[in-house]
Amino acid sequence: MASDNLNSDDLIVTPEDIQKIKQEIKQIEEVLIPEANEDFEKALADGDLSENSPFDIAKDKLKYLYQRVEKLKGILKHAKVVKADKKSNTNGGKTVGLGSTVTLEDQDGNTLVIEIVTPVSADPLNNKFGTDSPLGKAVLGKSKGQKAVLSTPMGEKIYTVVKVEN
Repeated sequence: MASDNLNSDDLIVTPEDIQKIKQEIKQIEEVLIPEANEDFEKALADGDLSENSPFDIAKDKLKYLYQRVEKLKGILKHAKVVKADKKSNTNGGKTVGLGSTVTLEDQDGNTLVIEIVTPVSADPLNNKFGTDSPLGKAVLGKSKGQKAVLSTPMGEKIYTVVKVEN
């Protein structure tokens, strides 16, 4: 990883993650909350709140949006900002770290190419795994030829690191 001062409890983010979070907060506060407030006011004006589904939906949406903003602000407050400095990984940049693209092979010979990203940028459907994910944790610090063991509900899955690109 780019910083030696990280521990497993740190919420790691990149400067790019910080920008994305700030943009999301702005979008929620300036667009989504005002829209939800309008929906809430309209539903409130409809009268009987006991059987007013639009009122309940608007109320729940507002609650979610405010909770999301608080969560994002908490991330900004407590996150440890690091750069995905691909050259700073140990062993001459040949071990898996933040920002690495890793080619893995399972016991059946199937190949999987993943990128190790911050938890904020994780997108498993697009093969971007956070440093806090089970697969991310299994491969962090590994180098070409080493085994990464992933515990799954179906038992252990063993991957061999075929290639590390930093």
